[in-house]
Amino acid sequence: MSGDPFRRVAAGQACEPTAAAWNAMLDALDFIKQLKSKGGGLNTERKNPLRLPIKNDSGEDRDQYDILGIDDILITPADNEDEFKAYPALKGVAVEDGHVGKFAVLQEPVKKDVGDLPKAVVHGLTICRIDYTPGDEFADAKPGDCTQLKSGSSGAAQILYVDAGDNNAGGEGCLALVRLGNRAPAAAKHVGPAMVRKLTLDGEQVWGADFSLWPTASSFLNVKMSDIVVANETVYVITSEAFCGASGANSADRTQVIALDPEDGKITKRIAMSGVSTLPNRPRIHGNDDYIIAHGGYVFDHNGDVAWSFTPGPCSKIGPDGLIYTQNTSAIRSYTIGNSTPVMDISSVTDSLRAIAFDGSNIYVGLDQSSGKELRCYTTGGSLVWDFEHGANVLAVDVDPTNGNVLMGGNNSVVGLPPFGTDFYSIRLLDSSGNLLWSAYHGDHDHLGGYVYAVACDGNDGYYVTCLRTMNNTPFTGSPGGNSDTTISTTRKYDISGNLVWALDHGEDTYGMVLHDGHLYICGTKSLLTRVQLEPI
Repeated sequence: MSGDPFRRVAAGQACEPTAAAWNAMLDALDFIKQLKSKGGGLNTERKNPLRLPIKNDSGEDRDQYDILGIDDILITPADNEDEFKAYPALKGVAVEDGHVGKFAVLQEPVKKDVGDLPKAVVHGLTICRIDYTPGDEFADAKPGDCTQLKSGSSGAAQILYVDAGDNNAGGEGCLALVRLGNRAPAAAKHVGPAMVRKLTLDGEQVWGADFSLWPTASSFLNVKMSDIVVANETVYVITSEAFCGASGANSADRTQVIALDPEDGKITKRIAMSGVSTLPNRPRIHGNDDYIIAHGGYVFDHNGDVAWSFTPGPCSKIGPDGLIYTQNTSAIRSYTIGNSTPVMDISSVTDSLRAIAFDGSNIYVGLDQSSGKELRCYTTGGSLVWDFEHGANVLAVDVDPTNGNVLMGGNNSVVGLPPFGTDFYSIRLLDSSGNLLWSAYHGDHDHLGGYVYAVACDGNDGYYVTCLRTMNNTPFTGSPGGNSDTTISTTRKYDISGNLVWALDHGEDTYGMVLHDGHLYICGTKSLLTRVQLEPI
């Protein structure tokens, strides 16, 4: 037979195959036998349950390893039962909230609005990209984002490998190898997310970062960012997780320091505060360009290496002279780093130290408890210059670098509120000699205020306060505890005359605030009681 040795012949037509055609047929039969011996067949790829065809209805061109939410089956049994059984195809759409645990990873690029059905992995191993937080072992669909998954303590994808970048910093777009189809146990039950916000001095948000910190049992109730500092061009926040024991009392169980990039809030490092068995419920942090002091009892450098450990008091700070100022038992003391012998010792203090601030020559300390609800000014040598009776616990203090004014904040007391009296205010501004310039409630005169945990002065007649949350949103008319409605927390700015410039209602309990390079950084956690939905970041 002349011509093409592989051409087809009609019925009844003489067929004299060439040697090449005959041998090719035998090779094909051998290939089929080999597939069958391995459990396959000619349609092995079509029946592979790990990859299925998917239609791109996301409205955008999609790249290899993009994510599509599974919206529906493309060919139903009613359309074609045989095709459905042999080769089910999916309809893929843009990832939304309902696609968590219900998504596919594209294995090849595809244009929008075309009839192509590229392969996608719905179960098994695949490459993909992940918005990755160091320490997370699972990932799932990220609503609103078709380019990557989002890591977490649980999810439909188990992370087998992730390229987390320098120092394991993580962030968006990390290339990873994952296994789809293995879901971890449910995520921890805790108050969250923990939050950090960067604001302009006009109260506008530059960026916000929310964190789910620990995968734990449900008995761990309260995860919080409790204090913040900016040092060496890095934002450091200290976190704690309160454990609710059998008695119902909360005690902090675990603490870590998280370092963030001040430009975008991305995590650059996590530093575990391990080895400390007892921690305060709201640990504090402070630092300078050389060291960071974490209230868990550590002084460490900016590489995370511990330089010194000590027995902490309720509040400790590194002063402009490089000394650590802290309260131990009933004394205010200062230490050089690495030395257990105090440089200064003020042993006449009978109440707990809750706040420290400095100017060029003086130390300002805020006290609480029954007999010492006041602000005191000492020289660096320990001599008392003046004191001011606040009427309630002093929890925060800062000094205006331009004029020496001292801004102080604290928590309220029923004794000082109408109808019981008019002499209590949760915010006060004093001059450098301790004379009162003005007072303000964090709420207003007829309402219970909040715990003012942080204050800041910008050196340009701007005074800032932030609080845990207000205790009541109705006028107080009964006994303590008679009104328990909770309102959202606020950060506020006042001018030098005590006029309110702006107030930002942000729905979280805010514990820490620091002013750096013309911006405010605040941290805290979403309120257990208000459960206000955060705005998208």
